Amino acid sequence: MSISPYLVTQVRVAHNDDDESVKCEICMNGDTTEEEEILLCDLCNGAVHQSCYGRDIEYNIPDGDWFCERCNEIVATKKIPKCTLCGGLKGVMVQTDRLKWVHPICVNWMPGIYFFDAEVGKTPHMYKVGGNIDKDLVSSKCKYCGKSSGTCITCEYKNCTAHFHVYCSAMKGCIKDYQDANELSQVENHGYCPVFCTQHETLGTKTFKEHGYKGIKAAEHPVQSEEKIRLKKRNMKCRMKMNEDDDEENMKYPKQFPRRKRLRRTQ
Repeated sequence: MSISPYLVTQVRVAHNDDDESVKCEICMNGDTTEEEEILLCDLCNGAVHQSCYGRDIEYNIPDGDWFCERCNEIVATKKIPKCTLCGGLKGVMVQTDRLKWVHPICVNWMPGIYFFDAEVGKTPHMYKVGGNIDKDLVSSKCKYCGKSSGTCITCEYKNCTAHFHVYCSAMKGCIKDYQDANELSQVENHGYCPVFCTQHETLGTKTFKEHGYKGIKAAEHPVQSEEKIRLKKRNMKCRMKMNEDDDEENMKYPKQFPRRKRLRRTQ
């Protein structure tokens, strides 16, 4: 494999070089177990749980180097697919029918769209995306990267008008991990979990827990729908596997997993 150093710097998630900061890019949780490792792509350095990502690593850890689906495309074509929803080049992406390449987290937290359960036709790793993106958000400028490419979401704290890409927000720590999002989604009992900018993340979360939807005066159409929560639970089923013997209530709020050393692939 011959990939130029410049290309590598364009796609590489540098902060994952620190093992203690590694989190799954799909569920934003960094915990692992013997049965549920976090793997890092040997090209983009993106991190994913085995069950969150699925595909070739869901049940087995491959020998030698491992490349995510998008990076296999880079190796084959020497071209860099970017995320259609955020315009970003870094991190793990998957191929879809309508949106070409996307970060899974960008679909999971984007209003109006969601992954279907079924894969598309005869292309085993191409996922189908349903719903429609709010056209008013498409040309918004991201608060964090400063770019207008892709689609932004809006801070949901009162009258804040900050716009940002989902992936950029996740890298700033404003997209909650699966456990916290699952807990917040119970506040209004319809799978709604708000997203705030860095300025309002702490205050917005506290206000929402205490006063619910009315307290933050959120947008008319919540980011999270029941369908999206259901699909996220399926995509992140690793959280549920560890609680098969627990009662129904514990299934809703999974226990913390023990920390252990991450698995890193080296070229």
